[in-house]
Amino acid sequence: MNFGKLACAICISTAFLAAPAVAATFKPINTEKDFMKLAVGKKWVSKKGFVAYFNKDHTLSGGFGKKKMTGKWNWEGKYWCRTVILDGKNLGHDCQVHEISGNQLKFTRKKGKGATLIYTTK
Repeated sequence: MNFGKLACAICISTAFLAAPAVAATFKPINTEKDFMKLAVGKKWVSKKGFVAYFNKDHTLSGGFGKKKMTGKWNWEGKYWCRTVILDGKNLGHDCQVHEISGNQLKFTRKKGKGATLIYTTK
């Protein structure tokens, strides 16, 4: 048995196991123009089953399971803001930080200080 080759194979396989997973690099969407170009007109789906559509007329739609979502969005300073009704319940107005990485869109509620949710488009 060639222990040199075995040691090399173990070294290489250990390096792959120890390598950290590459995290997505999200870049902020800072303007309405960029949001329109990057996010509007696409179907966005979260791992939790939320579906969202952002429309050119500043409306939004989608849902979660059988719960229907409707609302309006606008741009306020550097924040994307929305007013949403989910299954007849008004969830109110919230301004969020939106970031993008490839086909993923990350929302962070409460001007970047709240819960985060990642959506994917295909």
